[in-house]
Parts: sequence; C-alpha cells; structure tokens
Amino acid sequence: MGNIFHSFTLFCRKAFYEANSKLFVIINDLLSVVIIISILGIIFESVSKLSQYHQLFLTIEYIAVFIFSVEYVCRIIGSPKKLSYIFSFFGFIDLVSILPTWFH
Repeated sequence: MGNIFHSFTLFCRKAFYEANSKLFVIINDLLSVVIIISILGIIFESVSKLSQYHQLFLTIEYIAVFIFSVEYVCRIIGSPKKLSYIFSFFGFIDLVSILPTWFH
C-alpha cells in the first residue's frame, strides 16, 4: 500500500509541479479546456433563452467541480510542502472555487 501511495505522490508531483514534464503540459492543457467549458457553461446558463438546457449546464458545473476537486487533492498530495500549498494564494483560490458547489 505504501508503494502505491508513494507512486501516486510522484505522479502528482510530476503532473502538477514539474513544469518541464510532458505530463504537466498535458494536465495543464486539459485543465485549461475544463476552465473554458466551465466559464462558457456559466455564461450560457445566464441567458434566459437557454433555460431549457439548465440540466446540461448543471451537469457541466458538477463535472468541472469534480475535476477541480481532484486537481486540488492531487496538488496537496504532490506538494513537497503540503501546508504551504493549502495556505498559499492559489491553494486558497482552488478551495474557494470548489466549496460553494459541494455545499450547495
């Protein structure tokens, strides 16, 4: 079990903290796409003529928040200084961006 967690920690570190790795680039590109889709969903949801797609926009929001929640946990796991990340500006922004949906 320890080897699996150690391997996952190394994976998270490479994916979120090693900017020169191909995995880092892929993960960041995918997260950028999710951010854009999430923003478009929020914008389109505010258009009253698109109200019949409310369930689709809600589904997009939940999927995006799930992905961002996994990202947040992986960033904590991969961080060499976990508390530093949690209490950093970006750690705070990541947490504040996902909490409203989880408590809604």
